[in-house]
Amino acid sequence: MKWYAFFVKAGKEDIVCKYLNQIFGYHTNINFSLLVPKRELIKYKSGIKTLVYKPLFPGYILILTESI
Repeated sequence: MKWYAFFVKAGKEDIVCKYLNQIFGYHTNINFSLLVPKRELIKYKSGIKTLVYKPLFPGYILILTESI
């Protein structure tokens, strides 16, 4: 198994992941998985707690492929 990192525009990681899954999922026989590592943060706004998920590495998508 090999790991690769793609650099994408920050804030667009989930959109690019979805697009890559659609393109490569249908046209190739290679097994792969895409990962956008996220961390859980608690934000306070006007005294209200909200749970927010932010990317651990903004602007990067991690790809795990099987070795050929």
